[in-house]
Amino acid sequence: MRSPSPTTTQTTKPMNEERRQILPSLRRVAAAFARTTRIGAAICAVSTLAATSALTPLATGTASAASSQSGVACQLDGDAGQYCGKRVVEVMFVLDTTGSMSRLIAGAKQKIWAIANEVVENDPDAIVRIGLVGFRDLGDAYVTRFHDLTTDIDGLYAKLLSFRARGGGDTPESVNQALFEGITRANWTSADRQAGSKKNIRLLFLAGDAPPHMDYQQDVKYPEALKLARKRGITVNALQAGRRHDTRLVWREIASLGGGVYAQIPLSGNVQIIETPYDQQIRRLQLELDKTVIPYGNAVRRARTLKKLESRQAAAAPSSADRAAYYASKRGKREVVTGGADLVAELESGALSLDDVRPDALPAPLQSLTPAERKQRISAQRARRAELDGKLQALVKQRRTFLRDAKKTRKPSAGFDTVIQKSIRKAF
Repeated sequence: MRSPSPTTTQTTKPMNEERRQILPSLRRVAAAFARTTRIGAAICAVSTLAATSALTPLATGTASAASSQSGVACQLDGDAGQYCGKRVVEVMFVLDTTGSMSRLIAGAKQKIWAIANEVVENDPDAIVRIGLVGFRDLGDAYVTRFHDLTTDIDGLYAKLLSFRARGGGDTPESVNQALFEGITRANWTSADRQAGSKKNIRLLFLAGDAPPHMDYQQDVKYPEALKLARKRGITVNALQAGRRHDTRLVWREIASLGGGVYAQIPLSGNVQIIETPYDQQIRRLQLELDKTVIPYGNAVRRARTLKKLESRQAAAAPSSADRAAYYASKRGKREVVTGGADLVAELESGALSLDDVRPDALPAPLQSLTPAERKQRISAQRARRAELDGKLQALVKQRRTFLRDAKKTRKPSAGFDTVIQKSIRKAF
């Protein structure tokens, strides 16, 4: 594979992410020792506390679903490899972002939540992780832009909004490099890991309208990359935008070697948008819910959370409604914004105690309050969220019924979102 070029955007994990990677190993070792001796159980508690403190200085108390078999608490954290027996569904998009793909990319921005919805409608307990590789070609502003698999779909959505269709023009693109990165660079779960009787699901969707450059000597060619995908249990699907014959031949081969489906969709993406009478109401409630978020952590973390909330302001009403439906359908911790930096959600789930949060980890208006005033202000936000959430749940249920009836009367058509949703259903 080509060494990263100056035009290739690389992602750097923050220190917390690096620390997060070691937590599963620390907990597994401690848990194994705890099962053999009472002393080990005490050490397990200390080790878990130490590991959590290494992850963040903001909280030392954690609570989560406990494993009745081992007696050791499991703290759910999909990005750190802590799955607590739940099924993991991973979807990696490898998208051509050259100029000809502008309409498809615009449609993808609107449907990311609908695609996440498809997962939780099949398994409300599933951990959903989504990633993205945007690609162009040598000589363009970038060759690839890589965003790893993550449960922080709000964060990924904000990054997706920054994608603009530009460049291209010479037909073949850097498909080989993008596909190789999506298969080997992403932090997929291990192929042999199962969640009880539920199989984990790993899907990659390649979407583009031009064939790969096969003359780049430094590339790992797609047949070799697809061998690696099979070994890792990753199903590779190929969505051809447009009708180029040379693209069709390669895309069919990629789907065949990847064990996935081939689909030809219009160059526009043919994304299906069904507006409902409930969308505007849901969007208004969602924006009110956003106001109940209390970002906590260091200044960078709080700013990141606020940016996610800001990115949703411009979302179309159907997209906002899809997002609300995702969280209404998902069991477990109720979140308004993903990424674990919303104090209200962490307190509600029991993953955090307010007594363990330093004042300087809170927004400025809360820092100057007394502990009693702070608790009162946060309690008011929690009560407001519960009120809004109840109204939202009712509207989402009505919207779901409306969409189900509307889809029965519509003629099925091949589009970016419908092909992906069908593939997800089939994977279950």
